[in-house]
Amino acid sequence: MKLNKASATSDNLTANGTLHYGGTLQLTNLSGTLTAGDSFQLFGSVNDGTFASILPAVPGKGLFWNTTA
Repeated sequence: MKLNKASATSDNLTANGTLHYGGTLQLTNLSGTLTAGDSFQLFGSVNDGTFASILPAVPGKGLFWNTTA
């Protein structure tokens, strides 16, 4: 999935049914510097499961991925 901090946009995947997570979620920021409080909606459907990992594991120095929402 691609993120673009500079334009505050990202890829978005929507399923007609339940979206089942698994494997690795690979994220790439195309432009701009990620900062605390940035938010991107990547999925727009009923979700189930978790990703085994997220790459990169850390979005930037002193930052972390918050996947609770």
